[in-house]
Amino acid sequence: MKNSSHTLGECRTIHNNGNISITPQMTVNDLEQRFSDVYGLSVQVFRKSGSSWLETTVTDAWTLEEQNQQGESLSHAFSTRPEKR
Repeated sequence: MKNSSHTLGECRTIHNNGNISITPQMTVNDLEQRFSDVYGLSVQVFRKSGSSWLETTVTDAWTLEEQNQQGESLSHAFSTRPEKR
């Protein structure tokens, strides 16, 4: 993991000009691979679930839209769940 005070430009190993377009239909795997191909960066996408951040390794074939929908659904379920007594 890199220092969080560094920019992507300071961390990358490939210094060619390049852009990444991120779309809802893109899979997590495709996005992570694009960061590697274009910038030489190994990245990992996480999905927020309730108050936790989950690594998406098992669901890398899902689209970013599917990840967001699942995260929203679980976050909503956690927020509407009755408190334990």
